[in-house]
Amino acid sequence: MVMKKVFFTIFSFFLLLNISAQFPSLVNNGSFEDKISCPTSANNFYLVKDWKRLSSSPDYFHKCFQSPIHNQAGIPLNNFGYQYPRTDSAYAGLIVKMIPTPTQTNVENYREYIQTKLPAPLVVGTEYQLTFYVSVPDFYEYSTDKISGLFSTDSIMGYSLSANALIRRAPQVTNTNGVITDTLNWTKVSGAFVADSSYEYLTIGNFATDSLTPTQTITPGAPGNTAIYFYIEDVDLIEFSPFILGDTIICAGDSTTLTVYNESMPAWIDASNSTIVLSNDSVIMVSPTVTTKYLVYGAVDTTEITVYVNNYPQINLGNEIELCQGDSVVLNVSNSGAAYLWQDNSMDSIFTVNTGGLFSVEVNSNGCISLDSVAVTIVDCDTVVLELPNVFTPNNDGLNDQFLPIKSLGIVQMHTVIYNRWGTLLYETDDLAINWSPIDSSDGTYFWMINYTDIYGENKDIQGIVTLLK
Repeated sequence: MVMKKVFFTIFSFFLLLNISAQFPSLVNNGSFEDKISCPTSANNFYLVKDWKRLSSSPDYFHKCFQSPIHNQAGIPLNNFGYQYPRTDSAYAGLIVKMIPTPTQTNVENYREYIQTKLPAPLVVGTEYQLTFYVSVPDFYEYSTDKISGLFSTDSIMGYSLSANALIRRAPQVTNTNGVITDTLNWTKVSGAFVADSSYEYLTIGNFATDSLTPTQTITPGAPGNTAIYFYIEDVDLIEFSPFILGDTIICAGDSTTLTVYNESMPAWIDASNSTIVLSNDSVIMVSPTVTTKYLVYGAVDTTEITVYVNNYPQINLGNEIELCQGDSVVLNVSNSGAAYLWQDNSMDSIFTVNTGGLFSVEVNSNGCISLDSVAVTIVDCDTVVLELPNVFTPNNDGLNDQFLPIKSLGIVQMHTVIYNRWGTLLYETDDLAINWSPIDSSDGTYFWMINYTDIYGENKDIQGIVTLLK
């Protein structure tokens, strides 16, 4: 008997594509699409719904912008560069550092910020992930790595908007990509944090001083050489709950790889033995012998997943069958709840053979498939033969697991009973193949008695013993 497993896994790739559906955004109008009206110049960020400016002139770009004399807020071409929105029809822009020049001297720590009020305060002790995208405009010579997201309980209005002053607070999420140099694509800025206060506001900008904000030339000779400027797009905040992906249905003897996401300090536990930590890695391979629940204890949350273990169906078509001309034999591979596929594409649990050939079957039980085959030879029967083994080993290794005839010729009906050494009836069948598979019986000697009728109509009784060894 051969065993194989159907591929159960729903690809994790497709599940990961739906993470945004599992964790709805906690930021309103993160793509800046919704507006009060179309911008008439670049510094019209005040027209973006659910957002406000904390400095005098962050910018707003939208495809609806129209002007016969300038292209300040246009998309894709505007006064700052050429860029399409990552999604929808709009994006924002702001200065993160001014570059001193002979004619521009009083610009130290000049900053521009944009801010939104969250729909609801963050929950203390809960992990969140902030994501937004930035791009460097083509017309700017310099760039930096400093762009961040700051969460606060207040709206940070304690300074003059016209001053464009540095907000001296520590942001929770900061760009970790290094200096942002891509002018063609959008660079993802993302980070997770655990809320330590009931934050209500999100502010995006540069919160580092000029001395801690590196300046790197990325487009030598570009006209925009007096500032470092970023386009901003697709701001998203999700509750960063951990979850586990992996193949949760396996066959006995198989393994599965489980991966926990959104958890920086995982501790894997078998729920049936919670005193032992199996692993502290995000990825673990497990080989449960029975259906098992696994827990992941994290920094904040506990996550669980159950791996279901299904057994392979047990089938045995026996050794080569010699069949008398005109006779037939029934091959029976019944397993509760299983599906069947024979070599001729029939799908019953039994198959009647009255011709010679090779007969094969696949039995599928919950995705675990066992395969077996048997050769049937048609012979001219001028004798009656019934040979039975004196030992068999029902240990589920697929070899000699059942008590069945070694050779059977000219038998048309047969009744078999099997007793243990105390005379207790253990098994009774009219199956010509007997097919006794005593999984729960212990090693020892068992007694069998057979009454059969042969092709000549003669009725005979025979008896004997068989040794069971596991």
